[in-house]
Formats: sequence, C-alpha cells, structure tokens
Amino acid sequence: EACRYLVPRDAVHEFTVFEHTMRVVRYLDTLPPGSFLGDLKDSVNDLDPLYLAALLHDVGKISPEANHSALGAEIAHTICVNWGLAIGIREIVEWLVAEHLTMAKFIRVRDIMNPQTVKEFATIVGDLNRLTLLTLFTFADVSAVADGAWTPAQDTFLRELFVRTDALLRGEDHFSPDPAVYRQRLLRQLKSQKEDAEALKAFVESLPSYYLTSTHPEVIRLHMAFVRKATAGEPT
Repeated sequence: EACRYLVPRDAVHEFTVFEHTMRVVRYLDTLPPGSFLGDLKDSVNDLDPLYLAALLHDVGKISPEANHSALGAEIAHTICVNWGLAIGIREIVEWLVAEHLTMAKFIRVRDIMNPQTVKEFATIVGDLNRLTLLTLFTFADVSAVADGAWTPAQDTFLRELFVRTDALLRGEDHFSPDPAVYRQRLLRQLKSQKEDAEALKAFVESLPSYYLTSTHPEVIRLHMAFVRKATAGEPT
C-alpha cells in the first residue's frame, strides 16, 4: 500500500520519486563513521523513525495540486496507525515528513548567523532528537536529488545551523554576547591598520549585532573596502 505512492516522477528531481527514495536510504546507510554526520547517526538511539520517514517523505507527490509535505504527513499518519506503531514513533515520522524541506530552506535562504534565525529554527525543531534526525535527513534528501546536488557550502551551513541550534536547545546560547563589547574590540583591532578613525567607527556602528559577533575582523575590513568602492560607484 505504501509503495504505490512512491512511483510518480517529479520534474525537479533527476530520478523518479521511487528511485530518489531508495537513494535517500542509501545515503543514510553509507554515512562514514567518524564524520560529523556519521557520529550524529551513531548518537541516535532509535533510527527506525528516520528510515520510515525517508521511505514516506515524498508520498504526498501522488497529488500534484497538494502541498506534498502536508499531504505526505497525513498519509504517513494513516500508515503508522494501520501498522499499529507507538504514538511516539508515529509523531516523529509524521513530523519529519511534514518538515523534511525546512532545514534545507533555512540553509539555502536564511542568515544562519543571525540569532533570530536560530531561535526560529529551534522553535520548529523543539528538541535535540528531532534536530539530529532532521539534520541527517536533510543531507540524505538533498544529496539524493542528483549527483553533486550536495555542495561544500551546504555542508558548512548545515553543520553551523545544527551546532547553533543544539547549543540553544541545551541552554548554552553563547552566540548573543553584548554587541557593545564586540564593537569596542573590533575598533581596537581594526585601528591597528591605517584607517580613517571616524569612518571606521561609523562603519562598525552601522553593523548588526549578529554580524559583529560572527565575522572575523579581517573579513569586516574587506567588507568595509567593498562598501567604500560601491559607494564610489566602483563594481566589487
């Protein structure tokens, strides 16, 4: 019954939905031990909900008019109930199917260095187990779209979003220090080079707090040079 939902072809993917689903499972199976994602997988007590969600995540594509994540979660609910699965497992499977695109969207279009972005994502995830499962699933799902679909940039952003969200959920939100302290520190570091003091101060004070706390001083210096060129009408 479940497998008949996995046949439709999706124009966004290189493979049929069925082929894509099998590739997702293969990527989960072959995570290298000792790697960031491999260690995450080893930390999970029960991988069954992850694999079941992987098999069901695109079943909602049976209806081209529907939101496939939402419809897929409904179908997953029915399947889990029919199979007599425990409520805890059923809830995780339904949630993973419903949110299986969420983390990929965050690392693609959101500023993950912004504490507000991390707080919003943490609210969606809710707990450490779901964070871990969604991180593993996101890698496998995107990788299975086509060869080369997973990029080094995505890998970096996925890990960064996981680390920041994990810290927030554990109550270790050390990514929101006093921006005034950072501004003073940056001014001292940047003044060691020949810079216009007033222009430097104005530039640093114009920067948002999350940028100050997550960007290396030399990168800020480079950005300041870019802004100076752009203001003068020079392409950068």
